[in-house]
Amino acid sequence: NPPKFVLELIDVTLTIWRPDRVAEVFISIDVPVILGIPLSTRNLDDSWAWHFAKNGTFSVWSTYRMLIDARRRREAWLDGNPGSSSTH
Repeated sequence: NPPKFVLELIDVTLTIWRPDRVAEVFISIDVPVILGIPLSTRNLDDSWAWHFAKNGTFSVWSTYRMLIDARRRREAWLDGNPGSSSTH
């Protein structure tokens, strides 16, 4: 039975991940990565945020820039150049 909510993978009394439950749901390579995600002890409402824009707001322009940057990095990688990891 996969969980419907992330909260089902957290021990809310201790504010820690439930490693046994995470291991049941995810493949082994992902488990340590998930368990390494810090949990907030503050009770904040969820909100939407777009990582590729400084103000966190999704736009067609920010999507275009993200896609162009991804294409540039992929081409640099294919050409054997280190490229840039920045997302302008």
